[in-house]
Amino acid sequence: NNKVSSPFTFVTRQTSTHLEAEANREVGTTQHTDDETRRKFIAQASLFAFASTTTTTAFPLVSHAAADSEEYRRTQKDFAYTFVPPPNFETTQKPVKTHLDEINFKSASTKGYQIGITVDPVRIKSLKEFGTPAEVAARVVTAEVNRDGVFDVTLTEDAVEDPETGAYEINYLSSGKRGNKHFLAYVNISNGKLYVLTGQVKEEDYKEKKSELVASARSFRIISP
Repeated sequence: NNKVSSPFTFVTRQTSTHLEAEANREVGTTQHTDDETRRKFIAQASLFAFASTTTTTAFPLVSHAAADSEEYRRTQKDFAYTFVPPPNFETTQKPVKTHLDEINFKSASTKGYQIGITVDPVRIKSLKEFGTPAEVAARVVTAEVNRDGVFDVTLTEDAVEDPETGAYEINYLSSGKRGNKHFLAYVNISNGKLYVLTGQVKEEDYKEKKSELVASARSFRIISP
């Protein structure tokens, strides 16, 4: 078992930079975007190499998404994906657009239990160009703790790569003014698009919801438009 013996906790606040600006800096271009949402932080953080000692962790098995949930399919001109939300989830609308594309889902029965999926253009080919899952997770956690009202953030499990899709799965706990929330980020890049699925649930509900949340995240698939 190569898991670390204790979780990583990051409490140092750092100035964050924007997703597209950092991604495109690698190829000599500069763009400006806003960072109003957590998924923007996760997206930007996914695009850094972070020097650290890493371990190799097998991608753990988990049951498939609930059979009583229907597959959600999103198809646009230059991207498309599918995923299976947990049972009793419904789509919600966001009034301000901060990504190329953004879809949000929330539980009809559990307050604070939700999933968001964003798509943004980038000029890189893969996450591996910017580091291992552990390296990217370190940046994700650092970006999260930099948010207003967040006291500390703990990476609760080793970050892992899905061997089938190449996506990185990052699981962490955020503690702050609004309580303790558990987050699961599932990040991938394909054909010049960065896909970020972020699930969140209150810590007190996480044990009950973990299996279906993880199964839902791992059901995410990028497909041909």
